[in-house]
Amino acid sequence: MKDKRPAIVVLATLGCLLPFLNKAFHIDDPLFLWVGENIQRNPFDFYNFPVNWDGREMPMWALTENPPLVGYYIALVTTLLGWSERALHAGFLVPACAAALGVFHLAGQLCSRPLLAALAAILTPVFIVCSTGVMCDMTMSAFWVWAAFLWVRGTKQRNDRDLLIGALLIAAMALTKYFAIILVPILGLYSALTTRKPGRWIALLLLPMAALLAYTIAFKLHYGLNPLAKAAAFSKHAHSVDGTTLLGKALVGFAFCGGCLASALWFLPLLWPGRKAALSWLGGVLLVALAARAAGVPVLAEDRGGSWPLSLQFVALATGGVAVLLLALQDAWEPRGADSILLLTWVLGPLLFSMLFNWAVNGRTLLPLFPAVGILIARRVSRVDPGRRAVSVALAGSAALAMAAAYADASMANASRDAAFSISRQMDGRPMWFDGHFGFQYYTQKLGGKPLVSGRAAPAPGEIIVVPETNTYVIDKIPPERLEVLGILGARSCSWMATMNPHAGAGFYSHFFGSLPYVFAAVAPERYVLYKWLARAPSKPS
Repeated sequence: MKDKRPAIVVLATLGCLLPFLNKAFHIDDPLFLWVGENIQRNPFDFYNFPVNWDGREMPMWALTENPPLVGYYIALVTTLLGWSERALHAGFLVPACAAALGVFHLAGQLCSRPLLAALAAILTPVFIVCSTGVMCDMTMSAFWVWAAFLWVRGTKQRNDRDLLIGALLIAAMALTKYFAIILVPILGLYSALTTRKPGRWIALLLLPMAALLAYTIAFKLHYGLNPLAKAAAFSKHAHSVDGTTLLGKALVGFAFCGGCLASALWFLPLLWPGRKAALSWLGGVLLVALAARAAGVPVLAEDRGGSWPLSLQFVALATGGVAVLLLALQDAWEPRGADSILLLTWVLGPLLFSMLFNWAVNGRTLLPLFPAVGILIARRVSRVDPGRRAVSVALAGSAALAMAAAYADASMANASRDAAFSISRQMDGRPMWFDGHFGFQYYTQKLGGKPLVSGRAAPAPGEIIVVPETNTYVIDKIPPERLEVLGILGARSCSWMATMNPHAGAGFYSHFFGSLPYVFAAVAPERYVLYKWLARAPSKPS
């Protein structure tokens, strides 16, 4: 009889993602879209075009922090389907479904309940939100989980073909997002613990390292820049302007982990049942709250609008993040051998990278955790056996939270698109300038808006400048005395939840915007300020 469980995984994935096919392009989506456009024109010189992303025009090779593989996929999808939101999001259903199926097959190697593992992995905010964009993260995760599956199966069955394909997938993954190369030591340790002797697997793991090295050398020769050194320098600069303490950064990392992988939070009372466990977790919650207060986590500070509702959400999500780590540690302690160590290092790698090395704590960097967390939940459920009804309730709660976060994120993205079209209609063909980036830049430029660029032509007196409030690199380069406020346009987004709002304390894509990946709160409409550029500063009354 044919196994229907893979079909269930795919249908669950599609059921979560199809409602967002018309989501506006958002956050860093435009950067990847522009790379795809350039690849269609010049496939062998993928980054040789100008871009303005921080108020300065520079070549893409000097700006980007990611390799180009997803740009080639975008070029392929748009050649076949066109450049509409629906077409591109439909194309990106492929890596999302591939990643979900990969979790199911990998879980079949590591636990007895692969369907539960897959559902607990995909019914998470980080999976659903990242799957509704066209950035590189979900494609990288699809390569990651299939590389891990083939490597685990190949190691257990002594199958060199699986190991070779797995190594090639790691190479593709590293050419999709640089930090994914951390899978090499994770799988290397797994093979060492499993085989307990050197083998061809060592040489095969050198293949992705060689591929990344070759790409780095070619990039340096062609563009005169080391892309890995540039990415490291960007992170170093971000750390230098981040005032969060090390303890605060760790707590923010746990809050993002718990919020992004919220299935662990929903399953928490099932994974550790009993009064003693409940009291232990209550004590843990109090410790997290005290540590957050001592560390001065911004979401709890009065100058960031901290409040009890925000504080409670932070403590709850940070507790969920701690639960993810404890789940991996307990699984390895019991012990279960190389499989447990694989899952532990899988959790530790992206989590520590996000907390300590990445330019910011964000959901995108934590995305690779979703397969490991789903499998860890399934392994623990198999031991404690909480019952089908309790498991169903936990999955339903996790799915509802994930869909709510995806809706809030799509709502904000669509607000930027709506604002761009609304302002363009109001301008009625008159010159319009804008500041800010993300999806708003993408749509406003398509509609004829001119970006403000340092050292370039300025608006003529009387021309209009539009500035979004929730954005990056805005207004700081414009002399305020040359601006006159004409009005403020409000664009409706989700009114009860936010994923990227500094006033609410939400920063799914960067903790610089907020110390939580999402926040339940009263959220004001997105605001777009319309200014008139003055010929000179108005004279002060005598």
